This record gives sequence, C-alpha cells and structure tokens, in this order.
Amino acid sequence: MEPRGLDRTAFVDERPRRALIVHNPVSGRASSHRLVGEVASRLRRRGWTVEVAPTQRGGDATAIALEAVRDRYPLVVAAGGDGTINEVLQPLVGSGVTLGVLPVGTVNLWASETETPSDPGRLAALLDRRSERWVDVGQIGSRYFLLMASVGFDAAVVAAVSGRLKKRFGRFSYAMAASNVALGYRGTPIRLRLDGRETRMNILVLLIGNTRRYAGNWRPIRQAIADDGALDVLAIRGDRLWAGIPQVGTLLRAASVEPGALFRSRASDIEIESEAPIPVQMDGDVAGSTPARIIAVTRALRVVVGGNGGGLFGAHDE
Repeated sequence: MEPRGLDRTAFVDERPRRALIVHNPVSGRASSHRLVGEVASRLRRRGWTVEVAPTQRGGDATAIALEAVRDRYPLVVAAGGDGTINEVLQPLVGSGVTLGVLPVGTVNLWASETETPSDPGRLAALLDRRSERWVDVGQIGSRYFLLMASVGFDAAVVAAVSGRLKKRFGRFSYAMAASNVALGYRGTPIRLRLDGRETRMNILVLLIGNTRRYAGNWRPIRQAIADDGALDVLAIRGDRLWAGIPQVGTLLRAASVEPGALFRSRASDIEIESEAPIPVQMDGDVAGSTPARIIAVTRALRVVVGGNGGGLFGAHDE
C-alpha cells in the first residue's frame, strides 16, 4: 500500500535548505513586515537560504510561486491570509514543492486548522523540522482550493466585499456585506449530482468542504478530513433567509436548525446546475457562478503542519 499521511521522505535532509517567502504586504496585520523579516532571519540562522518576494497586485503571488517551482525551491511560504495562500498554492499543486504559511492575513483559517503558529521563533522551528503532510485539494475549472467552496448566500457576500472595504474593516467587512445581502436574499432551486447521483433541492447555502472551519471558528463540516480523497457537502435548504447576521451565523453553525433543513453527503465529483446563475466562491474569493463542477484531487499538495495537524488528517498506514 502506498504510504499516506505523514511524509517520511520530508525528514530525509536531501533537499536543499532553500525557501521563498511570498509576502502580501497589504494583507491583514500592520506588523507583517516585521514578522516576515524575523522568520527569514531565524531560518537563515538555522542554515537556510531565504528569499522574500513581496506582491504588488492580485495575481503576483501565483506568478512568483510559479517561478519558485521552476527554480526548484523545496519550500514556498505564503505570508498573508487565506486568499494569499490560495494564490500561492495554484502552481504548487502536483509539483512536490511544499507549502508553508505565515499567518498574517485578515482571515487565517488554514493556519488554525493545521495548528500553525504565527510566533516567528516557533514558526521557524516548525519550517526547519519539515513536518509535512500530503493533502487533497478541490478543483473548480483550472483553479484549486484548499479550504472550502460554496454556492449561494455566502458566495454572494464574498462577491459584495470590495478590496477597499476589506482593507478598511478587515473580517468585519463580511458581516457588513452579509447584512445587506440578507435583506432580499431568496433560496434557489438546484440540481446536484454527487458522484453521478442526482438530487434536487432549494438551497440557501451549499458548502463543499475539504476542511472544517468556515468564517472564523465555525465548524459547519466537523467531519471533514483533508486527505481522504473526498469533499464533504452541507446544504442548508430553504426559501427565505432569516434577516440579520446572528441568524445567518446560526445557520452556518448548523445549530438550532430543523433536521429537514440540512442535507449532508460527501463525494469526489460534484456538479451543480441551476436555471439562473448562482455565485460560487472558493477560499474566500469569487470563483464564477453556476453551472459548476467541483472535484477532489487526491494527495495533490505537500504542506507544513503544526503538531498533528489539529486532527484534520486521517490515520493512514505508514
């Protein structure tokens, strides 16, 4: 059986100790410049050759990461939030290059999922240890996601959050946009195919999770495992969204909701169709609209994790 889970080859120090840090300087924390510099310095003291490449505009992180793959860097560190991570991982999928993160963004769900520290000393030690796992990713068209994709209300909220609003208000910008979108939002009928099995329903939100966390500390898909070769599906069915952010939060937590309002499943190939286009998002960025096909790409990306990855990974034969 092919080994899964912990990548033992990562601990054989045959790869060059070279790292590229892709830094989004406008993401999240004002102290990100200092933190990036400290991590780079600490890695250099451990014998690493480290380069720091700042981004200037959207898409730069992907272009820089692609050059790192071509230059055969063994480790690329995304310094930013989940949006920066999503940009960086695109050319890393299938390359064998390891993704590390320095969580300095507005939202840092992946770092929380994998118990990745933001303290420079602890993070440098973690990167130096090369404690790595193989992880699945989801794919929509030609792009990949690491955390979660969704269709419906929350994707409409993501589309409503401008870069200017996000920079000014941080994560609160999503709550502001949600309150506006919620006022007139209605559920939409869809045709959903899960590995070829078709069902129809009226949805408010359809979540497709590779991981568990969403919108902060909520875990609407608590059973998700990031290396099981499938994506977990949670549909919140209904016609009219409750007004107000607290009620929306209740729905996303899947708490205090009538059982008939929820649909749960899992699949590796998901197709979503609707009469009218519905917004789609992945990892917090707009990803078009329906119709959409979402597939699981198994063990496609190597990632640095803290501890045991916070229980996000399954127990596999070594």
